[in-house]
Amino acid sequence: MPNCSNCGVYMQPTEVYKREIYVGTTNRVNYGKRVSFGNSTHYRKQSVCVNCVNMIDKANEARKRNSTIVLLIIAIAIIIYFSFRR
Repeated sequence: MPNCSNCGVYMQPTEVYKREIYVGTTNRVNYGKRVSFGNSTHYRKQSVCVNCVNMIDKANEARKRNSTIVLLIIAIAIIIYFSFRR
């Protein structure tokens, strides 16, 4: 039986779902003519259980909602700025 990549619970083969999960970060330094630094974040589709699927989906919805609210606030601020600029 497969186990959940997020919480480790054993799952039935019919209850396996795939979601993008954070798996790590890579930090690198390049020594050439100039020293440069780079960071990258890695995500991978992994098998997760029903409870983790619900948790991941709720977190993604909250992230989308927060992004939409921030973009609307910025748009309203720009509109107000240009309307009172005259």
